Amino acid sequence: MRLLHICFFLFVACAQIQSESDQLDDIDKVLLVMKTKTTAELVKFFGEPDEISLSDDNKKMKIYRYKKSRVDAYVYGKNRNKISHLTIFFFKDFDNYTYLKKRFEKFKWLEKKLPDNKSGDVASDKYLVEIPERGMQFEYDNHTPKRKVMWIYFE
Repeated sequence: MRLLHICFFLFVACAQIQSESDQLDDIDKVLLVMKTKTTAELVKFFGEPDEISLSDDNKKMKIYRYKKSRVDAYVYGKNRNKISHLTIFFFKDFDNYTYLKKRFEKFKWLEKKLPDNKSGDVASDKYLVEIPERGMQFEYDNHTPKRKVMWIYFE
């Protein structure tokens, strides 16, 4: 009976342990991938890509697309193991800017107001944010509800 109890507790304990990649969100995974910039690290965290295509503007790069996590990795054509840059779709139902500001508050932020829309059709108050220590940048519109970011670029 004692052996049965020990086995039960071991089973429960093992079931609660998650792998490192399960505990990380997609931004954490991207930051880890960008430390090495290798496709091996990319596959380790995101699995095999759902689709591989050539980039439109530069046929020398391949794009590894991950539909579930909405990550696109741009990989050098000649050196298929090295990542040039990576983008992640970030459209959450909360104030995106405030979330990112709190999350990366320890790092230096460079914010620059972007030129206004020349057509005048839409009022916007767009900014470009760069966090050089993390190799990331994004744009947000201060006029939109919840200051949506949409895409985060990592290099």
